[in-house]
Amino acid sequence: MSSNYPSGTVTFLFTDIEDSTKLWEQHPQEMRVAHARHNQILREAIGSSNGYVFQVIGDAFCAAFHTAGDAVRAAVKAQFDLHAEKWEGAHIRVRMGIHTGKAEFQSADGLYSGYMTLTRVQRLMSAGCGGQMLVSFATQELVYDDLPEGVKLDDMGKWQLKNLSRPEHIFQLNIPGLPCDFPSLHTIKDSSMDNIRILIADDHALFREGLRALFSALPDIEVVGEAAEGAATITQVDALHPDVVLMDINMPNVNGIEATRKILSAHPKLGIIMVTMLEDDASVFAAMRAGARGYVLKGAHHEEILHAIRAVASGQAVFGPAIAARMMNFFQGLNATPQTGKSDAAFPELTEREREVLTLIAQGVSNKEIAEKLFISMKTVSNHITNIFSKLQVADRAQAIIRAREAGLG
Repeated sequence: MSSNYPSGTVTFLFTDIEDSTKLWEQHPQEMRVAHARHNQILREAIGSSNGYVFQVIGDAFCAAFHTAGDAVRAAVKAQFDLHAEKWEGAHIRVRMGIHTGKAEFQSADGLYSGYMTLTRVQRLMSAGCGGQMLVSFATQELVYDDLPEGVKLDDMGKWQLKNLSRPEHIFQLNIPGLPCDFPSLHTIKDSSMDNIRILIADDHALFREGLRALFSALPDIEVVGEAAEGAATITQVDALHPDVVLMDINMPNVNGIEATRKILSAHPKLGIIMVTMLEDDASVFAAMRAGARGYVLKGAHHEEILHAIRAVASGQAVFGPAIAARMMNFFQGLNATPQTGKSDAAFPELTEREREVLTLIAQGVSNKEIAEKLFISMKTVSNHITNIFSKLQVADRAQAIIRAREAGLG
């Protein structure tokens, strides 16, 4: 049985009952019944989502999952069932924390090693209130496109968790029909975090105003400038040094793709996200060849745009779901017939793991899906991709996919 417990990259769900000591003191008889029912609800929710309860301390549950999506589904089911229960006297409210990190299952004692990962999820849970589900940034990255229907992630910004040196970017799971307004977290807001400095480049004033209004309500994003055409964008970047540029493709004078090339030649570490109404394949690949690290459509949900900004600001490349689907369709349509045996000898300079990653890239798999398939972190995936680009001497993902497919991979 212990061999089934996840190891390596593990998502943990920790829970406990808010004010349980007071409840036991004030309603001892009712709490015996309520506590037993609470335990049953949590075990059923965790088990139904392929999770493993590895420790129970009083009313605190510690569970491990192979995937972040399973942990979120378990938490959502548990909160639904807890909320629906008719509590007599002792009203049970459970706070939950979900975090993904490195940990190894120890069969000798049935527990996990991985102090920093376990400490972070425990501190995350303790920061919340009864009924609240808090998710770490690492887990949010994995479940962003895999949330249960109707469930949303609200960005709460960065917070300093007790006894941890690195602040945590915290998100709250919101479930339709359940409470979503809670008191401030039981921890300290990280006021020292660096804002993401944004430059908006678009020739439509109303679109710029809409984005500016969206960003003004967020604690970690600051609009430092705007531009209505490509040449002005280049000048603004030189003067303002933003972290991320939201770049429209179809701008007057110098278009967005040409502006991207010129900007990245002088500022190669800058993150540029193409935001446009265009959906044609030529625009997608032109943006990628120019060096854009993100591409989303103007009709995308605000959450998708914000996700792209934060991912690109942290050094990742991200393309919206609609664009990813079009990329897959494009390459599936090439109908290239690989030469027999050619893939076995292809790219001897790559390690076995790098070849695995390249094969998945050629199949149109996203970084998030690669991380889940290979049970590695998103950062490790990004490091492998950087090494692959360097060894194959390609500039972007599209060139890597072409090289891989020509060699029979994917």
